Amino acid sequence: MRTGSGGPGVPGASWPRQNVSFPALSGANRALRLKAGSGGTAAGTRQSEVLHRRKFLEGTYAARVKFSDAPVSGPDGDRSASTTWIDTVPTP
Repeated sequence: MRTGSGGPGVPGASWPRQNVSFPALSGANRALRLKAGSGGTAAGTRQSEVLHRRKFLEGTYAARVKFSDAPVSGPDGDRSASTTWIDTVPTP
């Protein structure tokens, strides 16, 4: 599990070990769960990654990926932001 900075990812973000887990599915089956989140700043961004020294070049690989857009905590969706733009053009 990646725990350090460098490489791909947001500079200044953290890579907490607890963002990687292996929850039980059924019987002996387990899943690999990678969590990530951001508070809107690099320092508030938490990422996850699993690395392996071995390079897999041949064979068949399969993965099931489930994405969810529901937040684990906090409000659902982005907050609204509004602004007013006033452009004045001087008259000759």
